[in-house]
Amino acid sequence: MMIEVKAEWDDEAEWWTATSEDVPGLVTGAANLAELKRKLPDMIADCFEANGLPRRSDEIEIVPEGAAHARLYA
Repeated sequence: MMIEVKAEWDDEAEWWTATSEDVPGLVTGAANLAELKRKLPDMIADCFEANGLPRRSDEIEIVPEGAAHARLYA
């Protein structure tokens, strides 16, 4: 099963914020999507554990939103 993570870009803060309807309590951020991609597996595992849910090893799909698509791989 795929875990979908929505990543929203904030132009003013120059920051990606990630949330997911698939992961209760997930809210994290990073300066770029590469950094976000690195930290998400541990953050997702922590959220599942904190909510008393079994740890899942699903694939993570980051869905970027906002005006900064040129910065996706910065």
